[in-house]
Amino acid sequence: MTGEWKQSTETPGHHGCRGVARQIMWQRLLTVLILIWLPGIAIRSVGQHAPQRETLSGGAGRSAATTSPPRPALRLVGERALLHGMLIEWAGGWHDRLRVAADGSVSFEVTAHEVAADATAQLLFDFVNAPETIVFYAGVDGQAVAELFAKDCKLYPARKIAQTFTGQGYIWGGGHVSGVKGRALVPQPAGDLFAVIAFHTSVVARQTEVSHHFATVATAEQHAGLGEVVPLAALYLHEVAEVLAFAEQRRRGQKLDYHVAHAAAMQREAEIRGQGKLGGGFAGGGLRFLVPQAGRVGAWHQARHHHHSRLSAVGSALARFLLGRSSGREQVECRRAGK
Repeated sequence: MTGEWKQSTETPGHHGCRGVARQIMWQRLLTVLILIWLPGIAIRSVGQHAPQRETLSGGAGRSAATTSPPRPALRLVGERALLHGMLIEWAGGWHDRLRVAADGSVSFEVTAHEVAADATAQLLFDFVNAPETIVFYAGVDGQAVAELFAKDCKLYPARKIAQTFTGQGYIWGGGHVSGVKGRALVPQPAGDLFAVIAFHTSVVARQTEVSHHFATVATAEQHAGLGEVVPLAALYLHEVAEVLAFAEQRRRGQKLDYHVAHAAAMQREAEIRGQGKLGGGFAGGGLRFLVPQAGRVGAWHQARHHHHSRLSAVGSALARFLLGRSSGREQVECRRAGK
């Protein structure tokens, strides 16, 4: 047995040599086939997954990490259903991509490229995906609005903010209170909020004039809105465009400039009107605000309406004159008191 084993392993016959050669040939062929086959597998794998990534980047099932900010940029407070309906109108053909969570935070799951041709949807995309936090309030509760701003502020105490919002006091004519953190001579938003935009749901804003300080901006649109009531959606839209301009200034390390921000907001508002998305009065023009009251108070306010309108106009003119001209000492005190 031992001798036979040695002969078969050390001195293979003719058939054994041919078998070894055939085995080596197959091994080499298999290696070549594997080298050819593997790139094809990789290409097919990329091709199979690419459509899914395309859907995720542009569709409703997109990964939130691709477009959503680290924290909610927009939050709805008060009459959320009204605000949600307004945002749906702004979203237009992408309304099914708009989401409002239980806490009022808003997401708009589109890409910048998709909404580039729609000025309103583009504006909605811009502030929903901004790094700053903005609050929209709609309702009638002045105290709830006051809670959104820094407490114990000497310039704008909670009582004054609440009265202004309900039309019983006047910062800008009543019926609305807006504030941007770091902007001079306005209430400062509480906590880490960058901006608060609050409108009374009963407020009536009418465009009474072409803005004297911005007469060369959106001139045709301003003249077209004279004497008309400004839609509530236009009021929010203009304020949002202004806040975005302020936010851009802050990111660049610039001083917040109202004139630059307001002019930018007027231009965006004019672009949206040009697409047929808005009518009525022009929110960037000279406005008069009125909050209708009930019962006797309502009759008193109606009788005094002309007088209050004059006071409001004077106050607005003074505010426009003083904006950006403050030493900043009062605003520093306001921010410190709100901490």
